[in-house]
Amino acid sequence: MAITFYRCPNCGASLGSRSGMQSGLYDIGKETITCACGTEIKTGGKEWNDSGGARKGWLYFKTYILQGVFPWSLLSLCAAFAFEIFVLEDLLDIHLEPVSPSFAVSSVSLLVGLALFCFIMYRVHVGFQEDIDESKRRG
Repeated sequence: MAITFYRCPNCGASLGSRSGMQSGLYDIGKETITCACGTEIKTGGKEWNDSGGARKGWLYFKTYILQGVFPWSLLSLCAAFAFEIFVLEDLLDIHLEPVSPSFAVSSVSLLVGLALFCFIMYRVHVGFQEDIDESKRRG
């Protein structure tokens, strides 16, 4: 995953950074910010109330699916396998029956992975809602 650092084109001051699939400094927020040197800089953002339906739909899809469900479900599944191998079998010496012969993870490990996934998706949701609420207060 890449990190993009944003700097003022006039004085070179740091304006912040974003990681992942970002096209601008903000998705939801002010369209321009003013650097300490007085230069107006476009952020790539747009206030929530000024965004159209297609943009709002894209932001929901990008936040919940591309940045939420897709990567975090894979991580949670890896965490379930790691919990099974390192905690249950090696550390505690507990050997549970797999969910099915073709899927060699116990239901306990899947519950651990599911709990992790639900917690992370809750945090994604709360962060996204905070961005929307803050934008609505400004606009």
